[in-house]
Amino acid sequence: MKEKKLTPLELKQLIDNGHFEELKGQIENEFVDAKEGMYKLNNDKNKLELAKDVSSFANGEGGIIIIGAKTEQKSEINIEYINEITPFQDNLINIKTYLDNVNGWIYPPIEDVKIEWKPSSNNNQEGLVYIFIPPQKDIHKPFLFRKHIDEVGEKTVHIVFNYAERKISNNIPTSIEDLHRKINLGKDNFGKQEISDRLSLIEKKLDEKLSNKQKGNNEVEKEPNKLTELTKVNNEQKENDMEFRIQNAIKSAQLENDRIYCLSIVPLQNTEIQSFLSGETNSIKKALENPYRLRTMGWGINKANIEPDLIRGEFRRVNRNDYEIIDLYRDGTFILICSMGQDFLGWSFKEGKINPLTFIEVTYSYFHFYKKVIEQFLPQIESIKINMQLNNLFINNTKTQFTTTQVNFNNNYSWHEIPQSIISNKIFEVSINNYNPSKIAYQVIREIYAWCGIEENHIPYTKNSEIDINKIENIQ
Repeated sequence: MKEKKLTPLELKQLIDNGHFEELKGQIENEFVDAKEGMYKLNNDKNKLELAKDVSSFANGEGGIIIIGAKTEQKSEINIEYINEITPFQDNLINIKTYLDNVNGWIYPPIEDVKIEWKPSSNNNQEGLVYIFIPPQKDIHKPFLFRKHIDEVGEKTVHIVFNYAERKISNNIPTSIEDLHRKINLGKDNFGKQEISDRLSLIEKKLDEKLSNKQKGNNEVEKEPNKLTELTKVNNEQKENDMEFRIQNAIKSAQLENDRIYCLSIVPLQNTEIQSFLSGETNSIKKALENPYRLRTMGWGINKANIEPDLIRGEFRRVNRNDYEIIDLYRDGTFILICSMGQDFLGWSFKEGKINPLTFIEVTYSYFHFYKKVIEQFLPQIESIKINMQLNNLFINNTKTQFTTTQVNFNNNYSWHEIPQSIISNKIFEVSINNYNPSKIAYQVIREIYAWCGIEENHIPYTKNSEIDINKIENIQ
């Protein structure tokens, strides 16, 4: 049997499509684990085993656990490879129990972990389960698995933690001595950069600034890159906060398992929206409640004109569960996450096919609204960073497709598939002086169409590197 070294994402896609025989020959390694049988989660020992296996991949570079695949050891070398597929019916496993176990026994929560049963392409009554753990951000590591020990008659409840990381084909828990040493040393993300290094850097820069002030030196520093490290640390923290906020929004809208389109903007300088806490007519709250749309009956953000909730004085939220969620933060961060299903961006089309008019109107509406946000910043900022994500592009064996054709009554469309399952791309930084909603929306849309292999001159409802606003406004 030919030896295979497929990536976790490639293995996931094979299982999603029911091509189980192509798994044979895959070796177990630091990214792949195969289990012939299911985890029996009827006692703490087995629950701990699942938590250990999943957390070990999260502490590494991600991976996949395939349930329903038997392995055999090669005699000449100490590796295991998949040699037999043992599918089973979906009623023999409770996916929710698995997810509850993973979420309840591992801290912090692992982002975007997926546990799914998928049918065989040859027999849809039998299938396999995979646990897919994407690479996690270093800022969230380490992932610890825990056990609660509540002894009868005792006054205290003990919580026992441990740490495991996938090495070759074994999950090796860290010894208690190593775990203590790493925590005691204060290493950020287990040794990638010591916290003391960052504190020393900040201290050094503050001393330099204080020294200059005492000398009466009000000149611009001769070395413009003197504080670039501090700026870098600040922007890295902004990106980490953004990722957390996006995941929080996805979960709050119950969109974890849907095709989703995510847009986010973060200011690159510290600022605040002046009318954020106000409910007056000219406040940002009212603007978000009634955002501009190109057509009166057309599509856009918050099409239902829902009043935004104020959450902890930190952000305002519009939440249409399973459809759309909008979070606007006091610091100017702006997040839109919406379904690409038939209830929103795929309106009136079959599953996986995106309505081009809806998609472009929503994108334009998002960036048009943010122009109002910029007007209310104090202090004013210089630039923003825009990020776009598309998640879960393969669902129910159906790929996500975009068309080069405008919406028509003849149902005559030319469709193009996006080849990836997950796309995340930081688009660009934009100077506030050059902020143009039509041009920025076009650039985002152009990137997505490019992933489909579509040249920019074939993108519908666009003209001269902008959204063709006049054409859309004249659609009845």
